[in-house]
Amino acid sequence: MTIETLAKEFEHEVGTTRNHLERLPADKLDWRPHRKSFTVRGLASHIVECVGWADAVLGRAEVDINPATYKSFEAGSTADLLSAFDGKVAEGGWAGALDAASQPATAAANTYAGLTSPL
Repeated sequence: MTIETLAKEFEHEVGTTRNHLERLPADKLDWRPHRKSFTVRGLASHIVECVGWADAVLGRAEVDINPATYKSFEAGSTADLLSAFDGKVAEGGWAGALDAASQPATAAANTYAGLTSPL
């Protein structure tokens, strides 16, 4: 898959994801299909949050998702979801991440909780 293909697919998925977020009923955000499942709000918030991870995942040698310091996004409403989603897309983190992904891999290592693995 080329960088151009990945960028085109991202643009398509942005539109599809936004359409789904727009259709979430505000009065059903706390619904969950099972008591062990995410709520609609929690799952949609996670999807929105993932859009902002591109630069961190593709463009950096390390990603810090330490639960002691990381604060996940939780939307208060459908409007909050859409606003955050649009903001993350507009930040353009994907452009830099795609550019970084096109560069040769380095021998840098990621470390977390004392574990080291090569990139």
